[in-house]
Formats: sequence, structure tokens, C-alpha cells
Amino acid sequence: MSEGAPCSYGDYSYMSTEVEAGETYQISVSVDGDGSWTQYVTIYFDWNNDCEFEDVHQLGSVYTSPGTPVTITGDITIPANAEGTGRMRVIERYSSASVDPCEVYTYGEAEDYTVVVGGCPCDLDGDGDVDVDDYWMFLDTFGSCEGDTKWNPDADLDGDGCITLVDYQLWLACFGDCTGKSFVAPTSRINSRPAGQQAPRGAQIR
Repeated sequence: MSEGAPCSYGDYSYMSTEVEAGETYQISVSVDGDGSWTQYVTIYFDWNNDCEFEDVHQLGSVYTSPGTPVTITGDITIPANAEGTGRMRVIERYSSASVDPCEVYTYGEAEDYTVVVGGCPCDLDGDGDVDVDDYWMFLDTFGSCEGDTKWNPDADLDGDGCITLVDYQLWLACFGDCTGKSFVAPTSRINSRPAGQQAPRGAQIR
């Protein structure tokens, strides 16, 4: 379990959840602080994995007390045209809400997670789960680009035409059974201290 991410950023993209396009899901973010103050929670989505967070949800604010986690919830509707692997960024910020997914701030934390929309895009052999068989298929196509004999478009998870380390990281994020997966972020803590010392306590899509 994480007790704070270095440099105020936690990369938990190896953790994923599966959702369906057009459906609405409840998301919960639990915040725990070492003092009494107001924290704001914002969630950004990059649905097409193009490194631009085009969808933003302001969950609102919570007032924390030492040792007493406070949970804030909201509804997230998955865009009807979303598909494949995307990224979710959860930002907690002290005193005011985040307005930029890549902003620099003094007090707060950002954490990234993977969201898989529809089906099982990492299931390269089509048997309903992501296992060692898919791993060997991925290795066989690794390093290839569109037009190469070994290139497998199903393994090109970021859609850039080549099978790279980025695709491998995305594939690892959905290793295991693609169905019935719950999403629980690492338990950590936030505090109104200089960025990088504390982190949000966790997030869960239900």
C-alpha cells in the first residue's frame, strides 16, 4: 500500500478496471488528512490514450480531520464512442479545485490508473482472459510496426502503429481475467504539505 508518491505523482497505471461505453458508474474517492482543512477532488480522463485529458469531472470538496477518512462520490458516464485502453487521473488539491491535469501546485497529489472500455482488448488469443498465452503472443509481435509481418494490430494498444514499451505497460495493466474486475486504488494519505509528501487515500469504481 502506498503512503505517498514521490514528486506528488503516483503512477498506478498497472491497476485497471473494465467499463462499457455509454454506461454510468459511481466513483468514490476517500481522502484522509493529518489536519483539519478542505480538499478538492478532480478526475480527468484520456479515453483515446492520446496523452490529452479531454474529459474532466469535478467531484467537489471534503473537509478532513486527522485520522478520519472522508469519502466523496460522483457519477461518471463513459462516452459512447470510447473504446480500448484509456487513462484516468485523480487529483486532490488543497484549498481550490484543479483546473489543469498537468498543473504544478504546492499542496496535493495526482495518481494515474488504467481504464479498459468494452470487451477485452488485451486478450490477444480471444479466449476471454489475459494470461501467459497472450504474453507470448505479445512478445512475438513486440518491436514490430504496421506493415511488418509480425505486427499484430490487437497488440498496438496505444494505436501509434508500433508495438512498444508503452503498449507493454498497457497490456500489463489488464493482465488477468478481463471480466468482473474491481478497481481499488492503493491506500495512501493526503495532507496540506508540500507536493510529493502525501497522496490521496484511494479511489474505487463500483
